[in-house]
Amino acid sequence: MSSEKMTRKNRAEGFVSARNELSWITTMVFITILAVGWIFPWFGYFVPLCMAGAILPAFVWGRRWCDWWCPRGSFLNQCLDPVSRKTSLPGFMRRLPFRLSMMGIMMAVFSTRIYQLWPDPVKIGGFFIMFLTITTVAGVFVGIAFKPRSWCAFCPVGTMAKWAGTNRYPLHIDENCTECKLCERVCPLGIAPHSYRISGIVADWDCLKCKLCVVKCPQKCLHVGDEDLSRAA
Repeated sequence: MSSEKMTRKNRAEGFVSARNELSWITTMVFITILAVGWIFPWFGYFVPLCMAGAILPAFVWGRRWCDWWCPRGSFLNQCLDPVSRKTSLPGFMRRLPFRLSMMGIMMAVFSTRIYQLWPDPVKIGGFFIMFLTITTVAGVFVGIAFKPRSWCAFCPVGTMAKWAGTNRYPLHIDENCTECKLCERVCPLGIAPHSYRISGIVADWDCLKCKLCVVKCPQKCLHVGDEDLSRAA
């Protein structure tokens, strides 16, 4: 293995370790807000803040927020891992028609209820908590049936972050790929980097930049577009 690939591997391992530690912190924050929010509805305003937090940074870093900072994503990943069947999500659930349908339904409910409750900030905050609870329950069921973070594959906010993050810090794959498909098995969203080995760029912008595939690849032929991103974390 070349020194360059060893350096990439070491950086990726450090990145994944730091990510896992932070993930437990954001998981506890999520559980606390979800529980306390039913008593103090003002905590519901955590929801629109997270929505903005996912979309705005994506214009620079892609879906990195979804991997590092999304509290619900961390919760699903950490708490469902022991009980998840860890099978691939059906293809249609990752495709645009299904994702647009989910986005349309959820945004319609979101905007309608805010309009109905306006201008009472407490009731609106309470709705945010209820909305968060219902969608989290859905995410838990999907995460147990498939991979823990399967919800993230069609999350409306994640979809918007995907669009905003197109071409940002792509995952690269080189010609040494043997198509062992280990990268696909460890990917939280079931992306198949090995299928892009001819083009060299994994042009699936749902990629969370989590680097799990980079660490697991036996040929060390994967790397994120800017390896310095790990040191900035």
